[in-house]
Amino acid sequence: PSHHHAEHSILQKYQKNLFFNTKSEETESDSAYLPGGTATWVRDPWSGRADTGSPRADPTDMGRWTEVTLKGKFGNLVTIITAYCVPQASIETCSHNTSYYRQWLSLRARKIDPPQVRAHILESLTTRIQEIHKNQGLAIVLMDSNESTGKLGPFSKWIQKNNLIDPHQRHHMDSPEPATSIRGTKHIDYILISHELQDKVLAVRILRFFDFIDSDHHPLFMDINLTEVLSHDSLKSTTNNPS
Repeated sequence: PSHHHAEHSILQKYQKNLFFNTKSEETESDSAYLPGGTATWVRDPWSGRADTGSPRADPTDMGRWTEVTLKGKFGNLVTIITAYCVPQASIETCSHNTSYYRQWLSLRARKIDPPQVRAHILESLTTRIQEIHKNQGLAIVLMDSNESTGKLGPFSKWIQKNNLIDPHQRHHMDSPEPATSIRGTKHIDYILISHELQDKVLAVRILRFFDFIDSDHHPLFMDINLTEVLSHDSLKSTTNNPS
C-alpha cells in the first residue's frame, strides 16, 4: 500500500473523533522511510469544527505543509498550518536521501531552474497565508523552519511580511531561546500566529526532549482560547482590509 494509505489506516485504528490531514512526497519508494512530510491533527472537542470538505496541502505534492481550517459560529475561520522547511544545502554535496535533494529534483522537473528550495516553500506559504488573511481568516503556523529568528535573516523578514507574531518570544522575551533540535545550537521550531490572536494566547511552553513525543526536537505548545476565537463575531483578520 502507499505511504498515505498506511498513515490513514494507523490513525483510524488508534484514534477516534479525530480529523487529520497528512502529506508526504508523491514518490515511489522501496523503503518504508521517506524524508520530510507533515501532518495536522485535530481532536475533540475541535474535530467537529474542522472543515472536512476542503483540507488543503502543499499544491506541489512535495509534502512541505498541510492544513486544517476550523469554522466558528459567525463564519470565523482559523487555519492551522503544519510546515517543514528544509535546511539550506547544496545539491552538489547533499545526500540523495534528503528532503532537500528530492525537492530540488521536483522543482527542476517543473522547469524551475535553478531551484531555490527554501525560498520556494516560503513563497508558497506566503501565497497561502495572504489568501487566508484576504478572506478575513486567521492563521496558526506550526513550523520547523531550520532557521533562527536570532538575526534579521530571510525567515525573520518572512514572518514580518506575513504579519505573523511569535507568541513564545512575546511571552518569554526576557529568557534566551533554547536550541530546539538535539543536534543543533539554535531555536529553529516555531508557532506563529496572526496578530489578531495574540490576546487569546493563555500560555506557551517548550518541553524537554522526549517529554511528550519521541522526537529529536523540543515539543512546543501553545494554549489558546479557541472557544472565544471561534465564537467572537468580530475576531477576523484585518491585515488586507483598509483601516
